[in-house]
Amino acid sequence: MEVRGKKAGKAAKGAQKPTAKFTHVTERYYLQDAAFVVALHGSAVLLWSLLEALARPAFPLSLGRRACVPTQPLVVRPTDGEHGAGQPGLWKGDPLSVLKLVPWQASAERVRSLERQRVASEMIDLPVTIDDPAGDDRAADLPLSFDPPRRSFMERPIRRTWVSVQTLVRCSGGPPAVHDPFSLLGW
Repeated sequence: MEVRGKKAGKAAKGAQKPTAKFTHVTERYYLQDAAFVVALHGSAVLLWSLLEALARPAFPLSLGRRACVPTQPLVVRPTDGEHGAGQPGLWKGDPLSVLKLVPWQASAERVRSLERQRVASEMIDLPVTIDDPAGDDRAADLPLSFDPPRRSFMERPIRRTWVSVQTLVRCSGGPPAVHDPFSLLGW
């Protein structure tokens, strides 16, 4: 949306004088304390070259804006020999089965919060979006043009599903106490 307005300038004696100005009103949404896991499938040469590019980037890495730098390592390494331990960052298997093996990437504060609430669960269901030519859903996020007046995107077929992963939450004690203010009165 473009709105023509006035911009205040200064005259010789310090008085303001109006000048033409164009204002663009935009809406921005930011995620805070979010974690995403991406699994890629392809030839070993392609995957090794992507891993090398993450290890030695040509430019500083950021997540959308220069001020948003990654705070955690970008590569989740396999921990057991069966699924690729010893290989720096490459897992064995198709992307969906690998996502089921990757540990839950919740922040330490999120885990502590769940432990304080005594919400105990060994598993958590996480949403997954998969590129699938036979997918029943569409995502309009493939950029065709970055030119601001002609910015456009193309659709790609996707499939949405869920994976269950093991949590890191350890609960002490029983279920959370029920708050009953009338119990003190003997009701």
